Amino acid sequence: MDLRIYQENGHGNAVGEHGNEPVEMEVDVDGYPLADTVDFDSYMEFKPPEKPEASIKATKMVSTAASGPVSYYKKHGDDVKGHFFYLVYEEGLTAGKAGKQLGIARRTAYDWLKKDQDLIVESRDGLETKKTEKKVGRPALLNEEHKKHLEETFIDHPSATLDQAIESLTNQFSELKVTKTTVYNFMMEKCAL
Repeated sequence: MDLRIYQENGHGNAVGEHGNEPVEMEVDVDGYPLADTVDFDSYMEFKPPEKPEASIKATKMVSTAASGPVSYYKKHGDDVKGHFFYLVYEEGLTAGKAGKQLGIARRTAYDWLKKDQDLIVESRDGLETKKTEKKVGRPALLNEEHKKHLEETFIDHPSATLDQAIESLTNQFSELKVTKTTVYNFMMEKCAL
């Protein structure tokens, strides 16, 4: 088929690419039925059917030659994961068998199970540490009694020094042996003095 492009030459006349005038032709109404060529319904009847859209289960990851071969992966919804965990925990199937029933890759099934079990262990550990809350390490030398004594001492004598605080503590508590650093840190952290 020969395609010709016509344009205006500046004088209001149509000319072709090479400056030729277009060929005039009379259109016979019966020879060129315009309604048949533009009718949308007939166009749809003669149009070849389109391919049906299939649900895409595997998505192709496009990769360059440098990054390696093309790989496929499946995205599983929450309903599939829920059914998987039902089969594992309620029905007692292994992760591999439950994955096979649902069309999940074996490695993916075991990864899901491991992540879920890790979350369970973390939540249990968090609850246990909140319940027990045992302090690790050596018990503190100075306790609430010492705190009370230091607060009373500094309320009575606000200009007392650290040496005077240590002397007051050792006089009040005869078996207590502490360093200046210990008393200083205790006063700063616990007593807010």
